[in-house]
Amino acid sequence: MSIYYIIFIILSFLPSIAWLLFFLQEDRHPEPAKMLLKVFFWGMIAPLPVIAISFPINIWLIKIGASPFLISFVMIVAVAAITEEIAKYLVVRQTVLKSPECDEPLDLMIYAITAALGFAALENIVFLFPMEFPFSRGVMMIESYFRFISGTFLHALVAGVMGYFIALSVYYTKRRLLLVFTGLSLAIVLHATYNFSIIYSEVERYAAVIAPFLLITLFIVVFFCFKKLRKMPSICK
Repeated sequence: MSIYYIIFIILSFLPSIAWLLFFLQEDRHPEPAKMLLKVFFWGMIAPLPVIAISFPINIWLIKIGASPFLISFVMIVAVAAITEEIAKYLVVRQTVLKSPECDEPLDLMIYAITAALGFAALENIVFLFPMEFPFSRGVMMIESYFRFISGTFLHALVAGVMGYFIALSVYYTKRRLLLVFTGLSLAIVLHATYNFSIIYSEVERYAAVIAPFLLITLFIVVFFCFKKLRKMPSICK
């Protein structure tokens, strides 16, 4: 059974590690591995308070007799998007903004993505964790692949957008609160839209095209944001 756990852990982390290595190539001045690991670790811790908040809400919805679709909508679209993006923002705020390792605007996007991929790694463990053994390694490979191109990718891209606005907020201090609010709000709306498209596609087939369209669009936007931040002078203190 131990070999199954090893395979399971590797496949759970693989999507996050792969995307992290991909996005790190955009940083011409690589961040210290120690700092990246620290942010990734705290990103993995972030789901715990999210679960603590979500669990009683889910129980309350069941007690009042809410329909399965309504429960899915509230928990996945509203609660998940709001709590998860706030948690990732707090990781960046507490671990990065006052760090001396943050010495250029693009760093904030990199660290925001790193926190989100740490978050996604733990989420993958919960999502892929088998209920009974033995489980099929083939099925695990397929599920891990879909996490790579969907959920984990979404976390990274949405965090990239939020990180861009956090970087702007440090540069344009007079509009700091507005820019942070804008970035966080965009992250929540984009995350909620993606989640909604996933659950609604079970009812209406046309909704299935929303998720891939959103991912492709965000991928282009994130690289545009990287390009914009490279042109900005050092701003982090």
